[in-house]
Amino acid sequence: MTHSNSTSAPDVVVQVTFAAIENEDTYKAKLQDWTDEVKKYEKDSVDTFLNGHVSIIVDDLQDGKKLIKKLAKIPVMHEPKRKAFTQDLGNQVPCDWPKLKKRRLSMFQCKDLAFVPEKLDCLIEVYTRFRTETETKDCEDTLLVMVPGAPPNMPFNKTAEVAVRATTDVSQFKNCKQT
Repeated sequence: MTHSNSTSAPDVVVQVTFAAIENEDTYKAKLQDWTDEVKKYEKDSVDTFLNGHVSIIVDDLQDGKKLIKKLAKIPVMHEPKRKAFTQDLGNQVPCDWPKLKKRRLSMFQCKDLAFVPEKLDCLIEVYTRFRTETETKDCEDTLLVMVPGAPPNMPFNKTAEVAVRATTDVSQFKNCKQT
C-alpha cells in the first residue's frame, strides 16, 4: 500500500503481513521463536551493560604508573561517577600452609604479617589519578583497604591501624571525607 498526497513528502510504504495460526503446532513454534528472541535480547542487553561497566585488569601492583596506563584505557574511569578503589592486603601473598601450621596461625591470616604503608602506594597513586571531585573539590569516592584480621588474643589490629593512618593522610591531603 502506498500513499502520496503531496509532492514534497516522500512516498510512504506500509507492508502488512498476516500469519494465521492454524493449529497448536504452529502456535508452539511461533511461541518458541518469540521466547528465543526475548532471551537473546535479554542476554545481549546484559552483555552490553557489563562490557560497558565491568573491566578486568590484571596487574602485580608493583608499579602504579603501569596500572594507571592500563586503567586509563577504560572509559568508565574518566566518567564523573563515584568509584570504589579496593586493595586486599590479605591475599597478595600465597599462604605457606606448613609455616602457618607450625606457627599455629589461622588459615584466614596472610603469610606476610608485617604491614607497611608502602604497600598502599599503588592504590593511592591510582586513587589520586582517577578520583571524582565535586565543584567544591570534595571527593565522593570510596577507598577500601581489606586487611587480615588480628589474632584472637590481640585486643586491636595493628595492620588496620596502619592502613587507617595511611588512608587518612591521603584523604585529608586531598580534601576528602573519611567515613
